[in-house]
Amino acid sequence: MADRRAFRGHRVQLLLLAFLPAALLLSCATGGVLDKGADTVYMPTPPAAVAAMLRLAGVTDKDTVYDLGSGDGRIVIAAARDFHAAAVGVEIDPALIAESRSRAREAGLSGQAAFIEGDIFKVDLKNATVVTLYLLPGPNLQLIPKLLSELEPGSRVVSHMHDMGDWRPDREERVGESTIYMWVVPANVYGKWDVRIDEPQGPVHGRLFIHQVFQALHGSLSIDGGHTTYFDAKLDGGRFAFTANGGKGVARQTLEYRAVARGDLMDGELIVKDLSTGRTRRVPWRGSRGERAHD
Repeated sequence: MADRRAFRGHRVQLLLLAFLPAALLLSCATGGVLDKGADTVYMPTPPAAVAAMLRLAGVTDKDTVYDLGSGDGRIVIAAARDFHAAAVGVEIDPALIAESRSRAREAGLSGQAAFIEGDIFKVDLKNATVVTLYLLPGPNLQLIPKLLSELEPGSRVVSHMHDMGDWRPDREERVGESTIYMWVVPANVYGKWDVRIDEPQGPVHGRLFIHQVFQALHGSLSIDGGHTTYFDAKLDGGRFAFTANGGKGVARQTLEYRAVARGDLMDGELIVKDLSTGRTRRVPWRGSRGERAHD
């Protein structure tokens, strides 16, 4: 369960609190309809943007799509009809829920497209692999802790028109007048890791320190208490890679560390390339987290 409690550390809580403003109000000039009791408005997503959101998220029939603030159900229905995904809409307005269910029945998708009348901040997202949003900037930011703590690493979040502040999108696409943003939920790899590299002549031990802000990593790797390499890397779900040098006497080598993190363990491969001969060898390595380094 450790990987499902991502970013609950003290430092990241402070980071999130620093940029979570109160929900913004939208002018009546937009033509949006305010959801009673909600922190957002209902504004239909243009059909071209609906298709682009689902395409950018790479939705397939293996996904479960949750649309938060689903309005008339158009994203949910498109996900089920066009991408054959299981899809769930969450909407607080009972009239829009009734309309959505009616549209799903008419499309013959009642068994594949479901709708929940409820609060987007309270719905359980643990079954979602893709979350779609068309909310105001304030609710988008308020959802960040929930998305990071409830979604599995590698899940995708897609937003129409509004970003997530300091959580930078992994991809961005312009469709007509719409901007679509997509994020891949990163694993929690923050902390201090004990490293073992299984070299043919015997295991080599080291210490890996990782500082993490969302998918951006800054770290250092010390091998056998000696040479230290500093690196920047980017997480793709639980996957990341960085390049190091071998220290004194082995400057003619490049060392690429690849890893997949799952909770407090990571497994990886060290790719050693001899620059003088062009030969490459691959060595397995693994890491275990001893401390989460909350301070």
